[in-house]
Amino acid sequence: MPMRRRPHESPAELLRRIAGRLPVAAGQARLAARRHVPPLKRARPTARPQGEVLNPGDISCIVFSKDRALQLDACLHSIERNAPYGGSTVVIYLATNPEFSRAYELVAISERTRLLPQSADFRRDVLEAVDTAARYTVFHTDDDFCFRRPAGHLILPHGFACFSLRLGENTKYCYPLDREQRVPSAAASDSIMEWDWTRADGDFAYPMSVNGHIFETDLLRRMLRRASFSNPNELEYELHVRRYMAPPLMLASRESCVVSVPANAVSTTANRSGEDPSYSPETLNARFLGGQRIDLDAMDFSGIRGAHQEIPFVFTSDAR
Repeated sequence: MPMRRRPHESPAELLRRIAGRLPVAAGQARLAARRHVPPLKRARPTARPQGEVLNPGDISCIVFSKDRALQLDACLHSIERNAPYGGSTVVIYLATNPEFSRAYELVAISERTRLLPQSADFRRDVLEAVDTAARYTVFHTDDDFCFRRPAGHLILPHGFACFSLRLGENTKYCYPLDREQRVPSAAASDSIMEWDWTRADGDFAYPMSVNGHIFETDLLRRMLRRASFSNPNELEYELHVRRYMAPPLMLASRESCVVSVPANAVSTTANRSGEDPSYSPETLNARFLGGQRIDLDAMDFSGIRGAHQEIPFVFTSDAR
């Protein structure tokens, strides 16, 4: 019987349950028999994909945040410093009490960034935030850090689902599944790697991530047209179950450029995260209101080996 998502189960938990039981294509084929979903298409990676270089001005960004103004502030600062996006950035945020709300008023934003309080209709918020004039769209959550600039130019040719900034030859560990993962051997150039995600393992088999994957905006709009979701986890799940609509190949820099730092949990689903009480949303919010910020320059990103990794925060009181 096909694996079905349990009530309040996150995409990571679903992946954890099915890990090792069925190859991606086999599991999806069984699901297709019940839901009339086409089987996953497979392709042979090419020796060197051809495509025009992505113009930063053509990439818009949407960031999701809940009760984590301090982490959002660092995330946005890292995007401004290292991310290859030059389009608009929209932050859809939710503050569950007045103290969290007050902290969001202190988040430093650039002139091309706007903060949008989440409404009762999260789906509408997301669809309205998607810039239809931008050729490409990337999602982030507030615990993402763009810790290095991509090496070389980014491309996204026809036949590729996305360009991942969170994956690379260094990401040998899958944090949600708490195990090592097989890194695809196919490489396209000195700075870019490519692979068939339908034959891949762990994070490399998960193209529709909301953590630093650059998509064609038209593809996202087609996927979201009939999707129903009320929070970022459900959005990612709806994209995941529609992955058959995406081409079977992915691209990434040979070294990852984005890492999610799961220091705490704010969602109602039980995503894996750190348990240090000094990193609780309330404690970090108090630090932020007190004038402290995350010091990106002092944090140690030298040993990144996963798309998610717990890294100690370093704080500073110096104004940026």
